Amino acid sequence: MWMVGRDSNLSFWLGNWTKKGPIRHLIQGPLTQEASQCEVKDVMLDTGWDWNKIPFDLPEDIKLMIQATPFSMTGRGSDRLAWVDNPKGNFDLKSAYSIAVGAAPSQTFTANWIWKSKTLPRIRTFLWKCAHDSIGVKYCLVQRGVVDDDFVPFVKEIQKQCCMLSMIGLGLRLFGSIWELS
Repeated sequence: MWMVGRDSNLSFWLGNWTKKGPIRHLIQGPLTQEASQCEVKDVMLDTGWDWNKIPFDLPEDIKLMIQATPFSMTGRGSDRLAWVDNPKGNFDLKSAYSIAVGAAPSQTFTANWIWKSKTLPRIRTFLWKCAHDSIGVKYCLVQRGVVDDDFVPFVKEIQKQCCMLSMIGLGLRLFGSIWELS
């Protein structure tokens, strides 16, 4: 993805400068010759965006996405490449690995309470592995492509939930004993 600079030479329609990729892929219909040659800097103003430079009305969700795209209001900078999944645009090995293995971006699971719990290190490690589907049960091994998938569909869901239930049960017992101490 490109981070837009004030002197941007990116194509407004074909440049990859928004979180959802080129704007041309988000709209339908033909563009006029003049509109197809429009650059990002032609539509940018010091105070926002000049929608009058576009010969038709963009859908509201696309306008909002464009307005949410950061660009430098001060200084005359050119465009620069940025890593999409990092707020600062810096390369991130974790998201690169996810892209390489074809994994969908997952929601961040904050299980930091596990490491703060007053229990044996083995139990903390087990809970952490459960929280991240890293236990060596067949369901997790199939997810990672280590073994073939020969489950009946409803059995998959049962095994998936077993790990989470054991983590919740251990967590409740652990916190129950902590609450009794206070």
